[in-house]
Amino acid sequence: MAMKPLKVTEVNSFIKKLIYSNPLLNNISIIGEVVDFKKSHTNIKFFNLKGDNEEVIRCICFERDVEIEEGKETVVTGKIDIYPQNSVYQIIVKKAQTLKDGESYNKLEKLKEKLFKKGYFDPRKKKPLPKFPKNIGIITSISSAALQDILSVLNSYKLGLNINIYDSGVQGSSAAEKIVKGINYFNDSDVDIVLISRGGGSKLDLEVFNSESIAESIFESKKPVICGIGHEIDISIADLTADAYSTTPTGAAKLIIENYVTYIDRINFFKDKIIQKTETLIQRKYNYVNLKRNKLLLLSPYKKVSDELNHIDKLENRMSSSVSEMINEKYKKLEELRYKLSKYDYKNIFNKGFVFIKDKNSNIINSVETIDYKDHYYVYFKDGVRTIDFVEHKE
Repeated sequence: MAMKPLKVTEVNSFIKKLIYSNPLLNNISIIGEVVDFKKSHTNIKFFNLKGDNEEVIRCICFERDVEIEEGKETVVTGKIDIYPQNSVYQIIVKKAQTLKDGESYNKLEKLKEKLFKKGYFDPRKKKPLPKFPKNIGIITSISSAALQDILSVLNSYKLGLNINIYDSGVQGSSAAEKIVKGINYFNDSDVDIVLISRGGGSKLDLEVFNSESIAESIFESKKPVICGIGHEIDISIADLTADAYSTTPTGAAKLIIENYVTYIDRINFFKDKIIQKTETLIQRKYNYVNLKRNKLLLLSPYKKVSDELNHIDKLENRMSSSVSEMINEKYKKLEELRYKLSKYDYKNIFNKGFVFIKDKNSNIINSVETIDYKDHYYVYFKDGVRTIDFVEHKE
């Protein structure tokens, strides 16, 4: 009957119980070389204990009075514990005793001394970097994030660079040979500069860059070499041998185009200065022309004629207004007279049944005393005139 599959949590829990139930694993002493030592802001110490065949055991120490030194052969005492998130085991260190410099440390120091004597680190033997490289050779893993960071920097200013990539492993036992092949490849090609790069990693991950064969290839390279290896503190032999180096791939890429950037910044600076001065000059000339224009307008016949025409327009408006007022006033008086006359219009008198009597001289007869019985008189009705004679009445 097949065993029921276990969950990852169940397996980790089972292994943890096995470790905790073994007295040897709860109080064990191990000797090895301290590598990748780091300390947190709370004084927790993290490091790896390296064995003779490059194997490592993770270690963590919470004890404040325990001293740990990078590169030292050290005996640590503590208990084995499992870290369930990654399913890895580590030593919880309670004590530590430093014995001597570690084998890897001594080996590295001897190699540095040897290469130093051969002049590998001599600044006078460094090849000058081309001021404006056009063809760039990059040695790194083609699938690495470091390559994307480098390309982002190199392409950021659209300089039209020709970028050639040599895909190489940058970690492990075969990486040194591949990097050397990459350097040789670019020495036989038309590149101006070679960049060797990889992203960050532990000290063990970066040990390949302490290889003597890589240092020799960099030193003997006909093309200048820049190293851009992601590390925080330690400088590798490749860094020391290279013609220039940076602690990040991005920084190394910036070294390649720094002269371009400097000149672009200078060009932009002078361009801004020219624009600013030109705008200032244009504004100054505009103000001068505008001032002269205003003066010309004040002195020009056109201005005088325009002012006179405006004055005439005002007078015309005033005269028109005065005439209109006078006409309106006369019209009002005429209406008043017309009204008064209408009250005395003889036609209105006719309508009331009255008539007019006039003599031959058109004088109105309004008294019997003025009648001459020998003459003819005229009676005016509303619809005509009749001739009459008066007869004297005798009592």
